[in-house]
Amino acid sequence: MAHPMAEKIPGLSDPQLASLLANAERLSADGPPKQVNAAKELLPLLHAETSARSEAAAARRRERVPVRKRKAAAPAPEPAAADSED
Repeated sequence: MAHPMAEKIPGLSDPQLASLLANAERLSADGPPKQVNAAKELLPLLHAETSARSEAAAARRRERVPVRKRKAAAPAPEPAAADSED
């Protein structure tokens, strides 16, 4: 039977996903037996979602057109000294 949280994973924000992944990793190592089993069930799903999001972000970065760097602006010319003949 699938864990009820499994259906919610795709709708989680990145920070929520990271938090759930950290909690599942912690509980899988040290927790009550029921929580250990639930965490071990969710870990592969959480890792898969994290990887998919990372790959999608990398693909978006590769698709971006590189921004051309502007040439350094030439220094402003110094104003000519005004000759005053009074």
